[in-house]
Amino acid sequence: MSVRFPVLLLVAALTLGGCAFLRDLDENIRDVGRQIGEALGLCCEEEKRVEGPPVRQQWHGSFRVADLVLLPERGDQPGTGLIADQNTWTMVWRAFRPAEAIPAVDFSSEFVAFARNRQTVGRIALVHVAIGGNSMDLRWKTPPGGPAVRGTVQIAFAVLKRGAFGLVRSQGYGLVLPPPAKAGAAGKKPARSRETAVAPNGANIEQPRFQATPPRKAP
Repeated sequence: MSVRFPVLLLVAALTLGGCAFLRDLDENIRDVGRQIGEALGLCCEEEKRVEGPPVRQQWHGSFRVADLVLLPERGDQPGTGLIADQNTWTMVWRAFRPAEAIPAVDFSSEFVAFARNRQTVGRIALVHVAIGGNSMDLRWKTPPGGPAVRGTVQIAFAVLKRGAFGLVRSQGYGLVLPPPAKAGAAGKKPARSRETAVAPNGANIEQPRFQATPPRKAP
């Protein structure tokens, strides 16, 4: 047997072993990178996108800068906010996706949170939800970098379930959650107010406000 054959076997073994070593090293590096990314909040949004309770549904897409005035966000809390009534949700959705039907939201038990780009444009999504005590914590993420904001921004909406909390922390801001709307209040005609009138015999009777009070007889 020539000397070349053992040498070739040794080279092949080292090559295979080196490939396995490099593959394991690559997987370890990826694991470490993923852990560092999660710790810094830089993980890919597709891996960490929140699904299931308390998030019922999410949307994201472009939103015109000219329509930002429709968003209920305060000047000292820019880029995020809460929608807790049907009228506001209707106006915002029509500006967001005018060709689509307005998604149904039960504002007696749900609310809509949103976040948008502020300086650079990039897809944004809700990636973290935590409830503790009297508050709900939301974290939105968008890829770093991107072109500067001009005519449009990227925005994300999420329908969330209400709870015992009254404060929602979003993008570092504490947002007070308005009280829930009464079920069926949207589109319902207001009840007629009633007033108490005094009958000729002295008894109190209730009559609609639009009906004249019967005149008293002269003594």
